[in-house]
Amino acid sequence: MIKKQNIMNKHLTHFIIVSSLLLLGLSANAQTQNGAGPTITKRVFGGGNEAPVTGNVYIGMSAGSVNGDEGRGIYGGCNTTDSIIGNVVIDITGGTIGIDADHRANVHGGGYGQPTAVTGDIAINFGEIAYDNSGATPVEIHRDYPHLYGDLYGGSALGKVNIDSNHPDNHGVIISHNTLNIHIDNGTIHGDVYGGGLGVKDEVAAMVYGKVYVAVGGIGTDGVTYTGKASFDNGSIFGCNNLNGSPQDEVFVDVYQTNHTHTDSVYYLADDREYAIKYVFGGGNQSNYAPDSGYPDSEKVTYVHIWGCKNTIERVHGGSNAADAISVNTVVDGGRFDYIFGGGNGLLKAANVGVNEHIHHTYSQIKGGYVGWCFGGSNRLGNCINIEQDLETEGECGPLDIGYFFQGGNLADQYGELVLNFTCEDDESYHYAYGGCRLGTVYGNITINVTGGTIGKLYGGCQGDRDYAANVKRFPTQAQLDAWPSDTLRELREFMATQLAIGRDWRGRGGNITINVYGGAIGELFGGCDMNGNVEGRITVNVEDMNLGCDLFIGNVYGASNHTPYNPLNPDGFYPKVNIIKATIGGAHDKFNYLPGIQDDERFVGNVFGGGNEGDVTSNPKVIIGDGTDYSVVDVLGSVYGGGNEGKIIGSTEVVVVPDTHTLTVNLPIISNNNNQQGGGTIKVRNHTLTNNYNLELGEYVDVAVLAIPEAATADGGFVFDRWTINEAGANAGAYMGNDSLASTNVTMGMDDAIVTGSFKAVPAHTLTVQPAPLGSGTFTVEGEPYTNPYWVAETASVTVVATPVSDEYVFDHWSLDDPGAAAGANVTNTYSSTTSVTMGTANAILTAHFKHVHFLTFTEQEGVQFKVNGVYYQGPEHPVSIPEGTTVTIQAIPSQGFVNWTCDESTASIEDATLPFTRFTMGTADATLTAHYGRDGGSGSGNGSTSGRGRRANNNRNSRR
Repeated sequence: MIKKQNIMNKHLTHFIIVSSLLLLGLSANAQTQNGAGPTITKRVFGGGNEAPVTGNVYIGMSAGSVNGDEGRGIYGGCNTTDSIIGNVVIDITGGTIGIDADHRANVHGGGYGQPTAVTGDIAINFGEIAYDNSGATPVEIHRDYPHLYGDLYGGSALGKVNIDSNHPDNHGVIISHNTLNIHIDNGTIHGDVYGGGLGVKDEVAAMVYGKVYVAVGGIGTDGVTYTGKASFDNGSIFGCNNLNGSPQDEVFVDVYQTNHTHTDSVYYLADDREYAIKYVFGGGNQSNYAPDSGYPDSEKVTYVHIWGCKNTIERVHGGSNAADAISVNTVVDGGRFDYIFGGGNGLLKAANVGVNEHIHHTYSQIKGGYVGWCFGGSNRLGNCINIEQDLETEGECGPLDIGYFFQGGNLADQYGELVLNFTCEDDESYHYAYGGCRLGTVYGNITINVTGGTIGKLYGGCQGDRDYAANVKRFPTQAQLDAWPSDTLRELREFMATQLAIGRDWRGRGGNITINVYGGAIGELFGGCDMNGNVEGRITVNVEDMNLGCDLFIGNVYGASNHTPYNPLNPDGFYPKVNIIKATIGGAHDKFNYLPGIQDDERFVGNVFGGGNEGDVTSNPKVIIGDGTDYSVVDVLGSVYGGGNEGKIIGSTEVVVVPDTHTLTVNLPIISNNNNQQGGGTIKVRNHTLTNNYNLELGEYVDVAVLAIPEAATADGGFVFDRWTINEAGANAGAYMGNDSLASTNVTMGMDDAIVTGSFKAVPAHTLTVQPAPLGSGTFTVEGEPYTNPYWVAETASVTVVATPVSDEYVFDHWSLDDPGAAAGANVTNTYSSTTSVTMGTANAILTAHFKHVHFLTFTEQEGVQFKVNGVYYQGPEHPVSIPEGTTVTIQAIPSQGFVNWTCDESTASIEDATLPFTRFTMGTADATLTAHYGRDGGSGSGNGSTSGRGRRANNNRNSRR
């Protein structure tokens, strides 16, 4: 979902930060003075002790000190009970909170006690530049930035925040339109930062019901440079709660820029280097990210984005610390990092990501910088659903250099399929890359596809070390599960119980490794594991130069592992197989000049081993050179060994060079259970579409890709793929299918002719009608073709639907299915992505794409007055702010002194409280212009304001944008 965000959501992600908010007059105020400032020995509350505030709260601290009491320091809410019926703004531009590391005090946007609440928005601004607003033009005040000896929380200690405008949806999930913003610009924090609240472990949940934004630094007025010089004393940043509770909406953590010393700068690579921030988490600390009231099919996401090229962070985690998360999305532009994890940090407790394999995901994208260790999964305990590491997108921070790259986790087991892709667009360098985990076990299959990139050493499996065996295993059978003690591999039991597809299809399966190399540069390739770890299933290495635009180079190839043995469960049926179809093995390559242990003039020998390097193999390795066709051109500069380098083979070896050829016949498809009638779809072999039975001369043990494509459904019904079959003689000669239940799979040739047949089965079909709301707001494609009429889809079959706004006057919002279609079993994979997959049920279905009309917001310009929208400075009428119809944003007029009210020229728009300089604005059904009226310049506050030239400027700008 995250890779396909629409433009509006993308802008919200990296622009929603809150700067200094100066609310005077119609608020509850607690504000220190200039100069040395007073000393408050205990605590500051924006609210009452046991009394509510029926308005907004503002706390401004520019000097002085708040010493705190037992960890309590500044609270935007109340003390023991009652609510703030409004918004809370806390501006800390100077002074000291807490005394030292032993006498700490915290800052909370909410209240202290569990019965406290804040109904509206919360904004905490730490270290923003202070202004003197006594004159007509604000003057910047230069003074020491604040120090916080403690933690900073957006939420309450024990109470709830963002609770107004809440209502349950059809699942009973509470929906809120509030926001919680933390902006840290300058100063020093001797503690941690939490987007959520504190809570009491297993007892009290400090809930946040709105969207959470945590920003360190920001984007300059030019939209390119980054601002902020905050310092963190061994502190970490969390998007969610500390000990208990969770934000109920999406969470955004944005790190733009921090203060740097010499040893923590991005360019300092010595062994004693330091980091500006210790850890960054999208999730919480010992507190799950459980949005939508813990609804297991929630599609909410935590977003972590590290902006720019100079940030230095010891560890980045998309997930939580010792807690779970639903879905995570991590993007790193550049910088220097010791570790990056797509998942969480499961030290005290497992840090899982995802519950539903069809909805949730663990996504990370690294565009540049220096990364010591990069993991798709979690650090220690914890499984991650649908791991995807995007290696294709190039950033603006120079090359990406990764020391150790793992698709799985560190000391965390991984359940399910792991697929790692190094694409032709990926021109980055990886010293070591692993398809599995570092010290954890993979239950399932590992597939690696390489068409680009530079990899010093590539391992299909895991790493392992002297104390930990990192294995690739099959899922246990039901008999094995029944035989285990109840506490054995408890997390694996729970995962298989909650994942229906895993429980139904995977018991007793998995444990295989497949490496397909079609391009890119690899120094040494190992089919198995590295230091310590076994592979229970089959290992297959296919090398075939596909001429995809990225030159293929491989120095040496090993079918099995490096330093560890390979002992499959079935030594006769599972073995390492190296299939060199088209390639040159060995030689020199200039891309390896800068990787560890490889000198400028070093050449690879160009050896091919069926076994491993030092590890023994208890099986029967096979090496096949060529495929017996004119297509195959192989040049091995070194030697070919059926066995290993130093490791022995306990079994037989087989080397086939220019193998004997046999005929593989691929039949036209048949319709199963229908008198073997031909039809129902098409079959492709090597991208050749069959028009009659296809005969292909292939060598023994050679793989060939086959693809079955069912016929599109019509009013008479449709077809779905059923299965592949191999004739008995071919199977007896050793031919087999990679997966006979998958439409796209491989056929491995045996020692005699073989016949393969793909079959389809007929199923009823129903119409899928796709429509925009409002009418005329969007267009669609179904399965890549423009949608014009209702589309016939077979029952249980899925089609891909893409919604496109007709112009930039609209943005995509969400999908919905009509009630009869949903009741009949139709479902949408991703409700909030413009590209989604729809699975047909047992009746017709209507799919609606909901678009929002975008209008433009401008402000009447006034000398000495600045404006912010969602915390971002307004750039003038040439750059109006685009806001979807019905969307609510925060607006702010600076300075606040002398402010009287807002007026708007558009009657369908609304302002929550027009008398406040910081309030919320909801876009109506047309463009709007806001005017801020000030008493000091003679404004009465009752006029419509100047709108001259508005339409011309807005329209001119709109044309220039389009």
